[in-house]
Amino acid sequence: MFVGTVLGVLPFLVLGVAFPSLLRTDRYLSLGVVPLILVPLTFAYAIVRFQFFDIRVIIRRSLLYTLTSLVVGVTYAVAIAAFTCCSPAPRSAARRTTRCSSRSSSCCCSTRCAGACRNRSTASSSARSTTHGARSRR
Repeated sequence: MFVGTVLGVLPFLVLGVAFPSLLRTDRYLSLGVVPLILVPLTFAYAIVRFQFFDIRVIIRRSLLYTLTSLVVGVTYAVAIAAFTCCSPAPRSAARRTTRCSSRSSSCCCSTRCAGACRNRSTASSSARSTTHGARSRR
């Protein structure tokens, strides 16, 4: 385990840290990164060969947690989909309030619609002014 760690980290320190600092180039950086794969491989070899950890327990728990997370996630997704499909569509704001008269400049409808009335009257007056201006130019 120690030999694999040294063989993985030493080329990185020389080619990935020292050479770029001294030579002011990143040319050898990739050569220093590749041997780093030896570090996890030697740890995995030591764990399996010398039974450092009880791998069966770790694998069982990992599978159990994965399966539990999957069941919870699927249940949540199905519940959201069912709620979305089965719930009635919300009524639009236009149906909840009385409609505003677009021809009158004064608004006699509810306060929720007052902003829409002002916007309509502004839009209709600007539309009228542009149409009148276009007619006067002809």
